[in-house]
Amino acid sequence: ARAAVSGHSGCGHNPSGDHMLPFEFTYVKIPADEALDYVELRGEISKAGDSLQAQLKAAFAGGSIKRVDHLRQTYGRDVESKLDTLNRIAQEEGSVELFALTKPSKSSQPVPHAGVYLYIDEMGMLKDRPVNRRAFELARSCGLEPEQPFHGDAYVGRVLVEPGLRQGGFH
Repeated sequence: ARAAVSGHSGCGHNPSGDHMLPFEFTYVKIPADEALDYVELRGEISKAGDSLQAQLKAAFAGGSIKRVDHLRQTYGRDVESKLDTLNRIAQEEGSVELFALTKPSKSSQPVPHAGVYLYIDEMGMLKDRPVNRRAFELARSCGLEPEQPFHGDAYVGRVLVEPGLRQGGFH
């Protein structure tokens, strides 16, 4: 899979108009740094499912857990025995958390059976990434009530659920 600034109208299917794979799709990056603009990106998918989630695991990999105090407050001393594993996940695998901004339904607009999701680094706060106020406000404007701010860059993508789970674009 690849991601690049898009000048392409990735509509979530291949140019022939059917839903055969592979195909390109578009998604949006919301940088935590408010001085940076939103960026429309494109990815290429070669199998069914929410492929953006898998791609973003790699994007979120890296860094180490710096806020061990927060883990200790939440989980107690048991954290010490799991810290090596958590750091390995943070550094090598990445971890993605999703929030449904709109849920898929047959009356979804402008695309039926499509949901729009916010993807964040599940360990962003523990890695001491900066707060992403724009992603937090987007989630709130869609009716979500996040318990805490989002940390680090965030991404928005569309997932189509019929006729089969697959990534969709915004054009």
